[in-house]
Amino acid sequence: MNNHICYTGVGAKKTGNHTQEEFLKMMNKTSKKECAIYIQSLKCISCKKWGDLFVKELKRANTKQLKNKTYKRTNKTENKLKKLENKCKRCQNKITKKCNLNNYITFSGARLGKCE
Repeated sequence: MNNHICYTGVGAKKTGNHTQEEFLKMMNKTSKKECAIYIQSLKCISCKKWGDLFVKELKRANTKQLKNKTYKRTNKTENKLKKLENKCKRCQNKITKKCNLNNYITFSGARLGKCE
């Protein structure tokens, strides 16, 4: 099993190379709560629906036909986004477990192996 992790984000060494123990210690110090919230949101249906609708609205706002116009969401869409966001926040507040090595790797965008 590979014993090194490449991570160049917050709190990382200049080289980006960390042992699993170093990586876990650093992530527990810098991102413990944020990781748990992120992992919980991946399991929450309301968070997924909110993200999908939000991205859909961003794409709609960036279409060529709307480039020269001001885009405003409809009240129906705005209300739906707010409702889903509130449900998502409730999901995120129900954190049931701490992040493990794989969760931290998913959350941080790190990868197994040494940095090149």
